[in-house]
Amino acid sequence: MKIKKSELLKSLTKVLPGIETGKVSVEGADSIVFHKGHIYSYNSEISVDVDYGDLNIEAIVKGQEFYNCIGKLPNEDIDIEVTETALEITDDKIKVQIKLLKQDDTFEKFKTLVPSDEWVDIDGDDFAKALKTCRIAGNVTNFAGIYFFKDSAISTNRCIINKYVLKNEYPTFWLSDKVVNELSKWNSFSKVQVNKGWIQFMTNDGTIFSARGLNLDNFPYETIAGIVSTQAAQKPTFTLELTPQFYDALNRASEFSHSYEEYLVVDVEFGKEVKVESARDSGKYEEIVSGLSVDIPNPKKMAFDFKDFIASEKFFKTFKILAESPDFSTDVPVHCLLENDCAIKIFSSIK
Repeated sequence: MKIKKSELLKSLTKVLPGIETGKVSVEGADSIVFHKGHIYSYNSEISVDVDYGDLNIEAIVKGQEFYNCIGKLPNEDIDIEVTETALEITDDKIKVQIKLLKQDDTFEKFKTLVPSDEWVDIDGDDFAKALKTCRIAGNVTNFAGIYFFKDSAISTNRCIINKYVLKNEYPTFWLSDKVVNELSKWNSFSKVQVNKGWIQFMTNDGTIFSARGLNLDNFPYETIAGIVSTQAAQKPTFTLELTPQFYDALNRASEFSHSYEEYLVVDVEFGKEVKVESARDSGKYEEIVSGLSVDIPNPKKMAFDFKDFIASEKFFKTFKILAESPDFSTDVPVHCLLENDCAIKIFSSIK
């Protein structure tokens, strides 16, 4: 079967997220599967399905090995055929034989991945922002991941709550952090559905990502959403409208921030002047942010995790100090709220 190398490589690149290249946790997770005009990859978290109708072969081969081989062939026009023992790739002067892996029941597994027609349209850029806003790095609690319900995406690690208001209503599902990490590499999703225990996403070009969802019963959505509503309605101790200059100061200060546990620490002093500070063994940084002030009797300095502000995006517009602590955490010093027109983050200062 004659095909174009560049077209095959384009499709293989799409399935790479599903190929495990290190220690294989699921049998066959390091392979590429050719089945009924589709190219599949899969691992313990995600499966990727690319429609390639012109390549109607049945074969399973080592994924990264096959991808590397195709990429190094010198000619654009190649022939691919399946023998009893190998996948043969030839052109005018080259012949490569890649050993076929055992099929066992692999082809049967993909029957459950055939999507229904019940797709829900979503905005790909909006979905990507929701993942970035709600993802909590290093979340080791039982609530790790992102929970989707109607037009809300919510995450928590008991000390932080993120809520993002989506442009579309979604089916209800809960994605693990590992799945979120894979999906975050793409921003072209246009459809979603929950199908036979799988959460399936379709890109603009028809590639389908399938992921196992977490058990919805284990996420206290109503409790977390209630905390967000209560805290967002609470009268703050003070409010600061964040400016581009504030974010620029944060970004500059982060170059001198020091690590404390999992935090990247930056100090902010609130008062008649708003000052951003950071220090480590190699030096220190101080900057008074022009145009910002807070009307409080005495200056208040607090240490924050730089990552909470999503400073590189200049994402949040308003910062508030909350008068009371959220009832999901009792051992943190000062509770704060960041918000804009589509997202809220409830978190705490480090000290």
